[in-house]
Amino acid sequence: MADTVTSDTLFSGTKRQIRKFTNHSDGTGESAVTKIDISGLPGGPSAVKIDKVWYDIEGMQVKVLFDHTADDTALILSGSG
Repeated sequence: MADTVTSDTLFSGTKRQIRKFTNHSDGTGESAVTKIDISGLPGGPSAVKIDKVWYDIEGMQVKVLFDHTADDTALILSGSG
């Protein structure tokens, strides 16, 4: 079995994005994959913030990184919440 990964845009506006990321993993996982590049967002924002995160993660953890001058950790997620 291979990883099954999907990235969906549920809503895209000039001030708000709603994204859905799904990974059914075989254990090989992804590593530092760019999911959102702010230079490609509508309106060309120079900064963004994360308002809400819903997650359900089993058997691993997910690090949400943002690239400033290096990869900085925004969130480390495991379990559900």
